[in-house]
Amino acid sequence: MTRRAPAVVAFVAAGSGAGKTTLLARVVRALRRRGLRVASVKRSHHDVELDPAGKDSRRHRDAGADPVMLAGPRRATLFLPSPRDDLARTVAVIRAARPDVDLVLIEGGRDLPRVRRIEVVASGGDVTCRGRLLAVAADHDVSAPRGVPVLRRSDAAGIARIVAGAAAGRRRVRR
Repeated sequence: MTRRAPAVVAFVAAGSGAGKTTLLARVVRALRRRGLRVASVKRSHHDVELDPAGKDSRRHRDAGADPVMLAGPRRATLFLPSPRDDLARTVAVIRAARPDVDLVLIEGGRDLPRVRRIEVVASGGDVTCRGRLLAVAADHDVSAPRGVPVLRRSDAAGIARIVAGAAAGRRRVRR
């Protein structure tokens, strides 16, 4: 049986400090309690450098190895060149590592086309995304686009329910 690609949902905000990380971690726990297999991607505008100059893995990479994996007894890290907009490649790597994953949650990714989003609104802020919104998480009254539910940032179970619905729609077999 061929599995469908996992549903991808981005948690976005207008800036840092809105609570994306806290909310995403709580939503992952709630989704796991529902029996879903969840992967996550933390996007950063900073370059990720986990293998500093002089370390063996870095020496392999500098010599031209691509990809390079640093493997320990319980964890491994795979170093790949990462084109910023290559979501398909990111999801393919996750599927290769865990073919049974149901959901890929991305922290950040406002700039990714065709990705459904949960917008996390900072205190006193307003909704800035208009397209592909599944829901808005805010602790004050905000003006969301018509039909987009607004939940409290603390309502991880409610947001998980919406995200799980997106995953269920992806797993449905069309006849």
